[in-house]
Amino acid sequence: MANNVAVDTPLLRVPCEQLRASARERSKVLNAALAQAVADATAALPDGAAPAAQEAALAQLEARLQQLKRKYQDVARAETATIEQCRARTEHLAAGQQASAADPDTLRSWERTRLDRRAATHLLGAE
Repeated sequence: MANNVAVDTPLLRVPCEQLRASARERSKVLNAALAQAVADATAALPDGAAPAAQEAALAQLEARLQQLKRKYQDVARAETATIEQCRARTEHLAAGQQASAADPDTLRSWERTRLDRRAATHLLGAE
C-alpha cells in the first residue's frame, strides 16, 4: 500500500494546485476589475452633475458589477467541481487503505478500480 500512496499522490496534488492557482487568479482579476469599476464610476460622477448623468453612471456601474458577479459564479462552480474531485479521490484512497487491511479479493477489486481510474484520467488528459 505504501507504493500506492506514492503513485496516487499526483491524483490529489494536481487538483489542489489547480485550486490554489485559480483562487489566486480569481482574487487578482476580480479585485482589479472591482477597483476599476468603482474608480470609473466615481470619475463619471463629478460634483454637481445632473441627476440623469448620475443615474446613467450608476446604471453602468451596476451592469459592470453584474458581469463581475457572473464571472465569480463561473469560477466558483469550477472550484466546486475541483473540490468534489479532490474529495472523491481522497475517499477512493481511503477505501484502498481499508481494502489492504481486508481480504485479498477486496484489495484486488480496489486495485482494478484504481487502475481503471488512472487509465481514464490519463486518457482524458486530466493529470
